[in-house]
Amino acid sequence: MKSIRQNTFETNSSSVHSLTLTSKSEYAAWEKGDVIMAGEGNFVPFTELYDTIKKSIEERIARYEKEIAEEKDEKSKGYKTQWLAEAKEDLAEVISVDKDQFTSLSKEIILKDAEGRFDESYYDDYYYVEEDGEAPELSEDIEDWGVKKPIADILISYDSEGYVTEEKYYENDYYETFCQEKKIDGVDVVAFGYYGHD
Repeated sequence: MKSIRQNTFETNSSSVHSLTLTSKSEYAAWEKGDVIMAGEGNFVPFTELYDTIKKSIEERIARYEKEIAEEKDEKSKGYKTQWLAEAKEDLAEVISVDKDQFTSLSKEIILKDAEGRFDESYYDDYYYVEEDGEAPELSEDIEDWGVKKPIADILISYDSEGYVTEEKYYENDYYETFCQEKKIDGVDVVAFGYYGHD
């Protein structure tokens, strides 16, 4: 293994590797279900998920506005203007939802309905609405689907890779998984991930 820069590792293998380091206390909160992993290694407490998503969209809007102001190429400016409009729509959608309702329903969607793995595949099966406006057949399996739909839309637009519990992370048919605890500079750390061929 060759270290090439901080927080990055590289091997000469063609197989897939994933390594995440976190504190033992954060890992314990993930095991307990108080924290969810969004994407690869981004731990977010359910109580902070609404604010995290809102802040992410606000940062995206600020970045697009800055890029548009500095952009010389009209075609690129047009694309970025469209992205800015979409980001503003995303923000309006988040703001229209009550924070406490978002917290409780996102937890119910991820932990109960999706059984710990809410990702694009699950979203497509249960929440994606075609142009004809008809809900997918599997939506009938979700209690209060109409109330949960805006929450599911916000969740998937924030992180299309999805959200996973600690238990579901290790339910993996494609890769070998690992988890080790270690004390580094007096801090209890958990290193975990997966490896194997894609």
